[in-house]
Amino acid sequence: MDGITLAQEVLTEPAKDGIELSEDLGEAETVVRELLLALGAQTLQLHLEKRKLDYEGASCPCPCGERQRFVEYRLKTVATLLGDVTLRRAPRSGWSL
Repeated sequence: MDGITLAQEVLTEPAKDGIELSEDLGEAETVVRELLLALGAQTLQLHLEKRKLDYEGASCPCPCGERQRFVEYRLKTVATLLGDVTLRRAPRSGWSL
């Protein structure tokens, strides 16, 4: 998809919510910027959902010399330049003795 087609699609979004872009350049720029940031965050979210999760088995070595154990996949929200993005990850906690 080329940039012009994508830009035309982005411009249809405010109308769906009953928002008309202002003739004032500053106000129109603010609305378009918010739309593009939201689109960027959603795009980044989709990209992260495709990545391989970092599960490496029931346990893995810890820098302290013990072993960390896999608990469960959890959601983590991170702030990015495009906005908040939530990803699934495999944190480890506790110790297997």
